Amino acid sequence: MGSIPQCIGNFTGMILGKKSSATEPFHGVIPRSLEQLVSLKYLDLTRNSLNGTIPQNIGHLKNLITLYLSENILHGNIPRIGQLLNLQNLDMSLNYLESLVSDITWPKQLVYLNLTNNHITGSLPQDIADRLPNVTHLLLGNNLISGSIPKSLCKIDSLYNLDLSGNLLSGEIPNCWSATQQNLSEINLASNKLSGVIPSSLGNLSTLAWLHLNNNSLHGGFPSSLRNLKHLLILDVGENHLSWTIPLWMGNIFSSLQILRLRQNKFHGTIPSQLCQLSALKILDLSDNNLMGSIPQCIGNFTGMISGKKSSSTQPSEGPRYVEWYEPIASRIRIRYVSDTILLDTSPIRVNEIS
Repeated sequence: MGSIPQCIGNFTGMILGKKSSATEPFHGVIPRSLEQLVSLKYLDLTRNSLNGTIPQNIGHLKNLITLYLSENILHGNIPRIGQLLNLQNLDMSLNYLESLVSDITWPKQLVYLNLTNNHITGSLPQDIADRLPNVTHLLLGNNLISGSIPKSLCKIDSLYNLDLSGNLLSGEIPNCWSATQQNLSEINLASNKLSGVIPSSLGNLSTLAWLHLNNNSLHGGFPSSLRNLKHLLILDVGENHLSWTIPLWMGNIFSSLQILRLRQNKFHGTIPSQLCQLSALKILDLSDNNLMGSIPQCIGNFTGMISGKKSSSTQPSEGPRYVEWYEPIASRIRIRYVSDTILLDTSPIRVNEIS
């Protein structure tokens, strides 16, 4: 399609949309003349080949409500967008942006914020709740953010989806999650350097559907307060140092659970037969633990694992999707023992192959 012409600034009432699938992408830089589009409300340049930096004067677009620049080749610092007092939706994901997260100024009315897959560094501001009081989607995964998780995140009652996965976060997960956060459906803290125990206050989040804590250094076990998470669809705590027994109550409480991933921990004891009550389960991964005894015969009766049976209910009703990681092992079971006989090794097999 070519580059965006400088004269585009002459179209003061123009609304730019992203390219259709039938056209070639834009390339080159984002022209500085965009600042002349003072009436612009929606700017979507997603999935192009735009390079260079984001113009600093983009803050002049005072009427902008939505700014989507994701999936380009943009680099450099994020410009001052705190001046965009009407901005509600901001997506700069899948670029090469390098700002310090604490230096970025946000409009307080921002609702959707997606900076995943960039090179954002530094520590999250401890007053993040004051900076983003209305945010519903806070998506900062796959960056280089370090430091601790701010406790003030527990004060954002509007929060629906929190993704801080794939960073360098350390310390303990805050134990301050509140029942007033009635919209919080997805928490992804996977692949960081988090330590400590699973906080009991997570049990206050009665609407939680996805909980990803895998690939950290958590120890202990499951707090009994997690019994309150009756709408949980995904529970992934694999690749940690959890060492308790698998709770008997899981089978009774998590009736909607579709993915239970406990692999590569230090869980001991036997596999509770109560897990067989998880009729919706599609993936069960207990491999690389210290489990002993026999596998309950009813494990082979998971109707949700029948080959070819698919359901879209693994995904909450709104918000970005992260289910793709699990799809290669969908409808499979992995169990590994350290008893006299290793019945199943770590290679996934279909449940109807278990004899």
